[in-house]
Amino acid sequence: MPFPSGSAGRLLAETWEAVLDQLEGDLAGAQRVLDAEVTADDAGALRPVPDAWLPPSGLGPLPPELAARAHDLAAAQVELARRLEQARRRAARHLTVLDAVPAAPSPAPVFVDARG
Repeated sequence: MPFPSGSAGRLLAETWEAVLDQLEGDLAGAQRVLDAEVTADDAGALRPVPDAWLPPSGLGPLPPELAARAHDLAAAQVELARRLEQARRRAARHLTVLDAVPAAPSPAPVFVDARG
């Protein structure tokens, strides 16, 4: 299917640019969290990411001039997924260690004053 020309092609390119901008913003936000540039207090300001991304209806074909940008974004997403999996495994190991630590003793007295 040939890419539309004229105003239809420009509108399609602008729509795709907005979609790529949004995806790149989501990627950058996730990278900041992984790089610890976002604290727990700041994390609430990040836009929630849906369970599965669905392209806007009627998006149309990717303009050829945006193909390299989309390819780079896809590669960055794959790298981020790899880093997220490493972080998940590291957190799981930490939780396993924490689970092995005995619970804190109860706040009850440890001895009885038998003289007093």
